[in-house]
Amino acid sequence: MDDKQPRRVVLWTTAGLAAAAVLAAAWFGVGWLRLSGDESVEFAEQREQVATVGQQAIVNFNTLDYRNFDAMIARWQEASTGSLQEGVVADKDKARKELEQLKQVTTAKVLDAAVTSLDVRAGKATVMSVVERMVSLADQPAVPLRFRFLAELTKTDTGWKLNALAPIKVQAGGAS
Repeated sequence: MDDKQPRRVVLWTTAGLAAAAVLAAAWFGVGWLRLSGDESVEFAEQREQVATVGQQAIVNFNTLDYRNFDAMIARWQEASTGSLQEGVVADKDKARKELEQLKQVTTAKVLDAAVTSLDVRAGKATVMSVVERMVSLADQPAVPLRFRFLAELTKTDTGWKLNALAPIKVQAGGAS
């Protein structure tokens, strides 16, 4: 056996590993390029954005505080569009009076939510949610209440905004 034989083995092994690394990089690079233009990836990103924005808007509209009314209304206006936003502005004085009379403080959190429809081209989406509200009236201890909501969202120049929010009636026995 000659002295050059171990060096040839190392050289061929190194060359083989380098070729395998180049092939793996090419394989994953092509896969990444294919996925970067994939509509399903873009759709999934839009769906995630709708879910996030929708849940936050639902929390905003279910969080009430007579002590911080102006900040609450500002959040509602920022999260909404269309007739819902117009209603917030139009009913502001009435809402202020009712909340102050009741001394109502309500915090909300989304327990579960799902995007039930999404039409990216039309800029329309719906989100169904289960919300828990902790409701306190006139400085009484908070009482937990659960509600279901259907939220409609519209894509605007500044992103997804809530354009309708309606409670989902739950029939006896839990069916809706």
